Amino acid sequence: MQNNSLSTRRYDIDWLRAIIVLLVLVHHAMPVFIADPSAIVYAKEPHVASHLFSVLTSFNRQFQMEILFLFAGFAAFYSLKTRTSGIYVKERISRLLIPYIAGTVTIVPIMTYFTALMQGDAPSLWQHYTGFFRMDPANFEGLTGTYTPAHLWFILYLFLLSLATLPLFQLMRRKMPEIPVNPLWLLLLALPLAAMDWLNVSGSKSPLVFLVLMIYGFVMASDERYQAVIDKYFPLFLALAVLIQTTNNYLPYGERNLLLYNLGRWCWILSICGIGHKLLNRNSPLLK
Repeated sequence: MQNNSLSTRRYDIDWLRAIIVLLVLVHHAMPVFIADPSAIVYAKEPHVASHLFSVLTSFNRQFQMEILFLFAGFAAFYSLKTRTSGIYVKERISRLLIPYIAGTVTIVPIMTYFTALMQGDAPSLWQHYTGFFRMDPANFEGLTGTYTPAHLWFILYLFLLSLATLPLFQLMRRKMPEIPVNPLWLLLLALPLAAMDWLNVSGSKSPLVFLVLMIYGFVMASDERYQAVIDKYFPLFLALAVLIQTTNNYLPYGERNLLLYNLGRWCWILSICGIGHKLLNRNSPLLK
């Protein structure tokens, strides 16, 4: 692959990452007001059910975390251009592992304690806190008072995947394979996502899917031809995303076509990257 990496800062990625993070905050508030019994919610109003929020959470769930892992691949590429592996690991420890540990010790036990209070059988706060650090391999949701990463799972995944991909990324920096970049090739990248999704590791939080997306982000950051193709063909990707979304909406969840679903969410991601690069690739004091 040609080493045509983008040399200027990608402000569109900064903007999109900030927007997606805000969207994630809203997304995690909406399950309080939906009737989905499978939603993991630590505090919920049992008599409120919003169809609109149900639709929005279902839509957002397709791509919001996936695009953050894609951008993590971009960030890894730019970071390793100016940092050694040792400095890269130290930064991930300080920026990811330490905040994860701090949040697990201080915030998450309080969240799960509120769950116990709502269930009506809560022990004392201290009893709950000390019991929180017990591990239940069959249940990491935290709804029964045992350990859970809760919403901090993203930080934990990002830390572990950053370490797991480091040897591969250093190898890829030295020698990248020659790959033709065109719209068909970009669409075919949905196939590995579907394959990892099919393995069904941790359901919608599949580390294998996120691993593939981080690698995609690293490769896309290394060669400007990817963004050039996305910029040119994002209307096509957007049309496919809408078409597939419309088709999937008429299919019961249990009859969802795995390949079609992953092609659809990959088209949403490509569309967002294309629209963001066109409209948001400019600096602003808001990004500081």
